[in-house]
Amino acid sequence: MRRTFDRSLVEMDRTRSYFETLFSERCGPLGCRHVDFIWWRFPGVPQLERRQSRMDTKLQETQRPLLARGQQAILETDRAFATEQKLLSKRKHKAYVRQVAKEKTGAELTGVIRQTVGEQVAERVKAEEPQIKSTVVQETKRAVDEQKPYISAEVQKQSSETLAPLRTQVESYKRF
Repeated sequence: MRRTFDRSLVEMDRTRSYFETLFSERCGPLGCRHVDFIWWRFPGVPQLERRQSRMDTKLQETQRPLLARGQQAILETDRAFATEQKLLSKRKHKAYVRQVAKEKTGAELTGVIRQTVGEQVAERVKAEEPQIKSTVVQETKRAVDEQKPYISAEVQKQSSETLAPLRTQVESYKRF
């Protein structure tokens, strides 16, 4: 596209110099007003018409390639833009598909992982249930054995307190 633009500038400069040459030939050293006056004064001079037709022809010759190059540059730009749009659209679509797949996979795997972990924990607990049961029984016995002196003292104290009024009553009945 840059080369097309550069060629267009060169073509414009060439056309400009051509028209400046024609203009200077038409106007001459006297200036345009004087030459126009002379041509109007002498209508038999066909130079104006020839120069006008040469200018029109040269303008059309210059215009055609420039228009063609401009149209070509527009088409190339449109193609490049369309290609870039397609690529961008594909990238966005791929990114969206990746994101959705990641979310779905994460959600599915989270459920599967939780279920599997739950099953494994349940299996291990079930497999170790006898050992857990014996450990709980042993620890309970040990804790009870450690608490026996306190339990015995508390039982003795509460039984003494509860039985004390009964003993006094029994002692009073014994006297009779």
